[in-house]
Amino acid sequence: MTQSNLGTGYSNRIKDDRTENLEQAIAFYQQSLELEENIGNVQGQAVTFHQLAISC
Repeated sequence: MTQSNLGTGYSNRIKDDRTENLEQAIAFYQQSLELEENIGNVQGQAVTFHQLAISC
């Protein structure tokens, strides 16, 4: 959950370079998806996929 929240924070960040912020957001979302898969959190994966889709 924390990784997903960090992804959202970076995708919404207005400071610094937008491309770098999105790249960092994607990296956090990918980490979140991996963790959610490992613990079997299907609902969390769905939320993270949604956040990833709307951030780009």
